[in-house]
Amino acid sequence: MTVLHSKAQSGYDRPRLLIVVNVTWFFLSHRLPIAVAAKNAGYDVTIAAGGSSEAERQRIVSLGLRFEPLSLERSGRSPTENLRLLISLYMLYRRVRPDIVHHVTIKPVMFGTLAARFAGVPAVVNAISGLGYVFSGKSGKQRALRSLVSYLYRLCLGHPNGHFIFQNHDDQKEFSRIVPIDANRHTLIRGSGVDLDEFVYVEPNLNQSPVRIVLVARMLRDKGIAEFCKAIQRLATSGLDVSGELAGMIDLDNPASFSESSIRDLERTTGVRWLGNVRDIRTLLADAAIICLPSYREGLPKALAEAAAVGRPIVTTDVPGCRDVVDDGINGFLVPPQQVQPIVDALSKLVLDSALRERFGRAAREKAQTQLSLDMVVAQTLEVYKKLA
Repeated sequence: MTVLHSKAQSGYDRPRLLIVVNVTWFFLSHRLPIAVAAKNAGYDVTIAAGGSSEAERQRIVSLGLRFEPLSLERSGRSPTENLRLLISLYMLYRRVRPDIVHHVTIKPVMFGTLAARFAGVPAVVNAISGLGYVFSGKSGKQRALRSLVSYLYRLCLGHPNGHFIFQNHDDQKEFSRIVPIDANRHTLIRGSGVDLDEFVYVEPNLNQSPVRIVLVARMLRDKGIAEFCKAIQRLATSGLDVSGELAGMIDLDNPASFSESSIRDLERTTGVRWLGNVRDIRTLLADAAIICLPSYREGLPKALAEAAAVGRPIVTTDVPGCRDVVDDGINGFLVPPQQVQPIVDALSKLVLDSALRERFGRAAREKAQTQLSLDMVVAQTLEVYKKLA
């Protein structure tokens, strides 16, 4: 396919990188350090994202990055909406004329790669940050969607100079069954990384009463919110001195989202407190005794990486992404998904044994240092850009 531009023709002296994300808040929370590092490495960086506020746009621009608003309905499935997205991405690529486009999340990956082929973008990076809602359930609707999404992946992802980034081995294997990928065209990079200078190890309060157990995630059913609340209720009913807290926003664009009224109902019936969207996650994690995330499937959950960095033991499910953070019996416990009693049993062991909590917490910090650091993620991502450029 003919390249539409060259640096000499366009007047640019630096290679142009365009990062396309579905919503701005996700870029700021998960991809901002990569964009800043790329700018510092000599790239001219543009961010394209939907759902942005003026404050978010100003923050991006203040860091020396360009910003392009993107009209993208995350939950929209109509052919008209998807065609409109495809055309808008094509027009964006013709206007920005990037040397590399980095797509993040499913819709940008599928429709962005197809648009990039039409627009003659020289190189494409596709970050598969978890296979998500469609691949996490077994309902008839999810199976039908899974077949459709798999077909669309095969249809859209044939860019001749494309590279895939996966966050865990399970997604890497699953995706390779859907779309055959040469070994030199994919890389495993564990999540978004955690800043070890910001999320420092904090000595736990081993005499905490009640013992605080916290879940940090969007309020989605497939994060195991209901199972967590029921587990906390059973622990309290059994006489253990515990409190449970949920920290995270409602995301009504996601089909698995709880409504505010349903979260309030869980509060009333189980005694778990919903804190809403907490900005100071570091302090929240440091003040907790145990972190729990009974998710059905993940890419690699940032909240668990951050919990490991501050040195907190973790109870999570034995599913893709979560088991990449927790080594069972070393820095936490892995439990089966969508079951309440195994969560209760694992949490009980940690509630009753403060020395075990401390030992797991120190091992969690070591795991973060050796496998989950932001510096590692940034360096690996820039290496992918360098290889493609």
